Amino acid sequence: MQGVQLMAEIDEKRMQVKIARLYYERNMTQAEIARHVGFSRQKVQRLLNKARENGTVDILVKPVVGAFPELELGLEDNFDLRDAVVIETADYDDKLAVAAEVAAAGAEYLCGLVENGERIAVTWGYTVLQLTNALFHHPRPNVRDIEVVQAFGSMGDTNYQEHIMVLTQRLANYFGAQGIMLTAPAIVAAPPSGMPFTAIPPYRRS
Repeated sequence: MQGVQLMAEIDEKRMQVKIARLYYERNMTQAEIARHVGFSRQKVQRLLNKARENGTVDILVKPVVGAFPELELGLEDNFDLRDAVVIETADYDDKLAVAAEVAAAGAEYLCGLVENGERIAVTWGYTVLQLTNALFHHPRPNVRDIEVVQAFGSMGDTNYQEHIMVLTQRLANYFGAQGIMLTAPAIVAAPPSGMPFTAIPPYRRS
């Protein structure tokens, strides 16, 4: 019984992928897909909805970067910045939506910015997590000899997606780079407490 149920779930997942490809990649209408696969249009719609809900289909709407040149120039002048990027968000009151849109713009900006032999320092947090997720929607830049460095020490639970060590490794994987981890406290009680860590070559180098 369990085997039959498992096969049914696999078959439905396969059909979700097939119908999603027909709809999103071949631009077929739901009615055309229904005729093509022999389903009702309602079943096609249900499978498409399920594919979006369970992550089989992941839709990323890229914000327009560079559409607010006056604001960007004003920020650069007032805060002595080399560059500033202002994006539009669909809902200013939705913190998760804002984080995702900022992250998508940040991923696109980073891909255009990074060059051979550079070192990228990574912090932590939900927006940084969203940025690493958004990067995997972009073709990897043709760069080499990149190092991705954990910006500060951490000894916490790495089961969390937002953990700095997890984010550092994911970013390193994306760039095909070396990830340099700092398994050390972020804050020590007094300067002498940090001396043993700075004497270790990987930490001293980072």
